[in-house]
Amino acid sequence: MSRKTPKTVCKNVEVDELAFEQLKVELTHAFAAPEESYKVVSAADVIARNRAFIR
Repeated sequence: MSRKTPKTVCKNVEVDELAFEQLKVELTHAFAAPEESYKVVSAADVIARNRAFIR
């Protein structure tokens, strides 16, 4: 078991805060698009798209 020091805890908090800020930016951008630009997709479409990213 690794021991958490104040320095590693602070570093983890900084990383978490940066990740959260990045997520907020991405979500803000994603939901800023007008509804007219949305596309109807099926679950199969999403799965196929995600499989293409994995390869």
